[in-house]
Amino acid sequence: METEMIHVRAMASYADRDQHGDVIMSESATLQFSLVGLETIKKLDQLLDRSLNCAPEFGEDWFQLSDKVKEFIKKEEAQST
Repeated sequence: METEMIHVRAMASYADRDQHGDVIMSESATLQFSLVGLETIKKLDQLLDRSLNCAPEFGEDWFQLSDKVKEFIKKEEAQST
């Protein structure tokens, strides 16, 4: 039986200091996802399909992510046969 999991790592935006010692916000907050198990990855693929069909204004990078997820699934399924 394959394990299905989603791991999330949250990183808040971090502060830096300028030459006067004042705090400046640098990077944006970040979430990193790790999906474990092909079934979990397939669920992400379905989620992306539904989202992008309803909201194509998300932008090209979301469509590229969707394409890469599909390609990954195809390769994994080919290796497991």
